[in-house]
Amino acid sequence: MFTYSTPAVFYNLNKVEIGEKLAIYWEGSEYLYKIDEVKTVNASAIEVEAPTENPRLTLYTCTPLWNPVNRLVVTADLL
Repeated sequence: MFTYSTPAVFYNLNKVEIGEKLAIYWEGSEYLYKIDEVKTVNASAIEVEAPTENPRLTLYTCTPLWNPVNRLVVTADLL
């Protein structure tokens, strides 16, 4: 089993809440998003990567921590 010696990038993703804002910095620009959904899906749920009509951020990671059998999915709309 693989384990981290320090928290990884999405280590605390399960602590975000609907309504919180987050910023992505890309090539000198800031993009501000508001979280609108946090859910757990089956690890085979590839639809979480489907294109959307509006700018939308989707973050996902394995869950639960230390026994990853599902995916934690966080989606956010561009403000």
